[in-house]
Amino acid sequence: MEWLQVADVPVADGTVTVRHDGHVSTTFTNRSDETLLWEARFLGEHRWLEINGRRLPGRPEVIDGVRHTVVKAPVRPGRTAGAKILP
Repeated sequence: MEWLQVADVPVADGTVTVRHDGHVSTTFTNRSDETLLWEARFLGEHRWLEINGRRLPGRPEVIDGVRHTVVKAPVRPGRTAGAKILP
């Protein structure tokens, strides 16, 4: 998969758009009137992730029997957040 996007998904009092570029990068756009807590997930175990230009440690988690690396980030109204896997 090169990329995949779901747009204008109803959440809270607005919508969100999520785009995945391959298995290494994703963006989340908050089009609501409130701050939303985004949980970015990547398949496999990765020590570091980058969220909005900040290097953060990934948290390993097993979801439905599959290993993921997870990080949470608040996304303010009208903003887009980005996450990617770092080497």
